[in-house]
Amino acid sequence: MTDRTEPATKQYRTRLSVLFASNAPTAVILRRGPKRHWHLITWDLRKDTFVHGQWMKGSISLCDLSPNGKKLLYFAAQYHAPHRPDPPPFDPLVMTELPRQRKGRKVPRYVRQRMPPRHHTEYHDTWTAISTPPFFTALAVWPAFGTWTGGGFFSSDTGAYIGEPEDRMAPIERVPIPVRYHFHSAHGLLPAVFKKLRPSAAYPSLGVDLRQGPYCEGLRERGVQWLDWMHELSARQLLFSCDGRIYRLHGWKAIEPSRFLEEAELVADFNGLTFQRLAAPSEAMRW
Repeated sequence: MTDRTEPATKQYRTRLSVLFASNAPTAVILRRGPKRHWHLITWDLRKDTFVHGQWMKGSISLCDLSPNGKKLLYFAAQYHAPHRPDPPPFDPLVMTELPRQRKGRKVPRYVRQRMPPRHHTEYHDTWTAISTPPFFTALAVWPAFGTWTGGGFFSSDTGAYIGEPEDRMAPIERVPIPVRYHFHSAHGLLPAVFKKLRPSAAYPSLGVDLRQGPYCEGLRERGVQWLDWMHELSARQLLFSCDGRIYRLHGWKAIEPSRFLEEAELVADFNGLTFQRLAAPSEAMRW
């Protein structure tokens, strides 16, 4: 009798990036792993509770979070080589009534619907979108010119700057945009003007290079393979992410970095998650 051994599951690195809302105790986590799989999660910082949202395949960058934490601005790319067809991109909303697209026109399937004829810009591989986290399904989409344009940041809960020139600022509206919302072009602004405009959300940072130094070295002594970020939530509390997990450490300034893992409280472990198709609920499709 031949002994047959099941092949080992291929391991991958789970990476976590995060944005903290400026005027609300909430954050949005972007989980990456495997390489082309991305997952959105919202985080209630008061209760340490998490809501898992949609997945997407491609390349995603978190640009900004509205001050109240209710809207997310992100940049996405989906490239499909003609000689090596990739699996179809994630389609959380099945639009079976759509007409067949012309050959060579690359429209991200997850945002397709009947497009108003007034739009002049077509989708290709990259775009900027505003959505309701933890869902990627867009409320409005700005097709980008490769990576030369795209991205942006919120100026308020109802306003944003988009990295597109004026002649490309008309968005594709999946949901009609209320009149109280206003969007401006951030493309080509004078450096002095642009310097005054900053993202609404806070990126985690301690002002140190986490690729080296005592924090990184201290955690590696305890077996940590990858340190994603550290964030000083208050003078007494430190949040940090490593190897797909998030930790909270109280009184961190009096603790040696080599003891961070031993003293920290495990907040969440996002390893072992698998890609799932999920449609955005009706409440996520409202401004």
